[in-house]
Parts: sequence; structure tokens; C-alpha cells
Amino acid sequence: MTNMSRETEFRGKTKGTGQWVYGSLVQVSSAGSLAVAMLDDKGHLKLHEIIKGTEGQYTGLNDRDGQHMYPGDITELEVDGIKRHFVVKAGTVVRDLKSHPNFIDDSAKVSITGIYFEWQEYQLFPCIDSNGIPDNEKMLVIGNVNDNPELLEVANR
Repeated sequence: MTNMSRETEFRGKTKGTGQWVYGSLVQVSSAGSLAVAMLDDKGHLKLHEIIKGTEGQYTGLNDRDGQHMYPGDITELEVDGIKRHFVVKAGTVVRDLKSHPNFIDDSAKVSITGIYFEWQEYQLFPCIDSNGIPDNEKMLVIGNVNDNPELLEVANR
């Protein structure tokens, strides 16, 4: 079963080298520059300025190999014999839900905020199958939207 406690680990892609770094997210200027702060092997704090738009917080979900999932990751899941690519997202999705029979309206709009997987135009929340296995534990992180946007093009053909 997935541990839903969320660690406050962030990642971002560094300016210059384009490497991914992991740690705490900090704002380094009034202009809104962002950096990931981390301790080096000597225990000294290092700031790595990152490219705005690449920052993301660990979702609390892991893939089938135990790899942390971050917003913007691209995952692969086989559904009905077809491999589909999903983008990990964090946000609010509005849904219509069927109301209780004693309510005046047949349905009500609700806003659900959390982690979801986007495939084509659909926003899908993690579900648990009849064996108690959540979707994310059947998925594999295969890339991310910053480094591998072609993975989405292939999946949408």
C-alpha cells in the first residue's frame, strides 16, 4: 500500500548544467529566482539556482520500482494491453458527482485537490485495484516533460 505522507523534497533543473538537483526549495531574490538547497558531503549548505518551471515537490507516490514521482514526470502503464503514457500532475480537478437520492439536485460539482495522472484530455486520480494495488505502483517513470516531451507525442499517435 502507498504511504501517503508527503516528504518535503523538491527537485529542479539547474541553470547552466541542466542537471536535476534534490533538496529544499528556496527563493533567492525578490525577482523570484528559485534554488534548491542541499547539504554537500561536508555538511555545507549549497544553493543550486534552477530553471523556473522545472521545480516540483515529491508527490508522496512511488512507481513500481520505488522511484519517487514528481509533477511533470511521464509514467507508463499498460491498460487493456496498450501501453499508455501519463503525466503526473498536482492540482484541483472539478467533477460532477451523483447526489444522495434525498437531495434536491441529481448531482453536485465538487473540487478535488491532489495528485492525478493526465492522459490525453483526462485527469485520473490514483485508483486501487481489486488486489489492493494502487495505479502508481503499476506504473513506471520513463521520463519527464522537460527532458522527454517526445514521449507524449509517441503516446498520442
